[in-house]
Amino acid sequence: MPSVKYALEAGTPKNLEISWERGYKNTTVTLDGHTVGAFTDLKDLKGGREFRLPDGSRLTVNLNQSLAGTELRVLRNGQAVAGAANDPVERWKAGYMMALFLGVFNIALGAIAEFGKVDFLLQLGVGVFSLAFGAALLLLGVIAWKAKSTIAQALAVLLFAADGILGVIFLMQMAGSGSVPSPAGIIVRIFLLIPMVRAVSALNEINGGKLR
Repeated sequence: MPSVKYALEAGTPKNLEISWERGYKNTTVTLDGHTVGAFTDLKDLKGGREFRLPDGSRLTVNLNQSLAGTELRVLRNGQAVAGAANDPVERWKAGYMMALFLGVFNIALGAIAEFGKVDFLLQLGVGVFSLAFGAALLLLGVIAWKAKSTIAQALAVLLFAADGILGVIFLMQMAGSGSVPSPAGIIVRIFLLIPMVRAVSALNEINGGKLR
C-alpha cells in the first residue's frame, strides 16, 4: 500500500501519514497512528476535505490532477505542510535541480560534439553554443539554489524557452519550408520547463514577494 509521511512542523517527527490502495481507493489519513480522516475513492480525494486535528488545527487534503502531473496537496491551517507536493520549498528545489541538470547535460553534450567532432551533433547546432547555453543555465541554477533568487530562476525559464523556440525554427529551416518538427520533442521540453516555472512562483512566496 503506497503511503507518504510528513511532519506537521519542521524538526518534528513525521507522524502524519497518508496511505491509499491502487487507484487512490480507501485513502486514509492518520496522525500518530490514529485515523483523522478518510476518502473512499479517487473522485472523493480530488474533491478534497478538511479534518480537525487533536490540537484544533485544520488539515486539508486533496489530489490535484492536471497536464503538469498529479499532486497530493496537504495544508495545515491554509499553509502547505513541509515536504508536500504543494510545499513552495519542494517546488523551489525541483526547479533549481532541473536547471542544474539541464545545464550539466548541455555542457556534456556540447563537449562531446565539439571535442569529439561528432558531425551529426555539429550539424544540429550542438557544440560551442550548447557549451555556452549549458554554462549559463548551470550558473542561473546555482544562483537560484544558493541565493534563492527569483530573478535567476525566471531567467533560467526564459533562457530554456528561448532555446526551444530557436531550436524549432532551426529544425524547420533544416527540414525545408513548411515542415513542422515532431511534437514529441516539444512536449518533452514543456514538461522539463514546468518545474522551473513553478519554482518562480514558489520563490516569490518564499521570499515574501520580494525580488532578489
